[in-house]
Amino acid sequence: MIARIVGDREIDLCGIDLSVAAVRRAVRTVPAATWIVANADRRLPLATGSVDLALSLFGRRNGPEVRRVLRPHGRLVVAIPGGDDLIELRGAVQGTGLVVERVPVVVDALTSDFALAGQRTVRWGATLDAARIEDALALTYRGARHRERERAARLTSLEVTLSAELLDFRPRRR
Repeated sequence: MIARIVGDREIDLCGIDLSVAAVRRAVRTVPAATWIVANADRRLPLATGSVDLALSLFGRRNGPEVRRVLRPHGRLVVAIPGGDDLIELRGAVQGTGLVVERVPVVVDALTSDFALAGQRTVRWGATLDAARIEDALALTYRGARHRERERAARLTSLEVTLSAELLDFRPRRR
């Protein structure tokens, strides 16, 4: 995903992830970037006011800490799963696929440091084979549950909806 975002642009990029495996993959994808294994929930290993654009891709966010590292006119772009993301898989392994609206929770959590400036929904379909179904479950809490793993093991293929909400935030003036 980062390679798509960066494209051919010449930018200074620093990526932070808690997962060593994720950082190793990112290094192979965008080797010109600086990649750091760190817990961004606590403190970002970046100087105050040094960042023009912060991206949070399907992870947790520490609003005050992101606000600290952003320049005054910086932006925070947050990607979270859309309400119907993998709804078919959730239905198959949990017995029901409910739409989960996450945007209000994220906006509320960031409201003291950021104002929502824009929102966009991205949606597409895909066919997952058994290996990709297992991968999708591994990325969610559902993958850790024995009952759900048993149900998923019976799936050989599944048409799913993939969706994301892209939220564009601006720092609040202090």
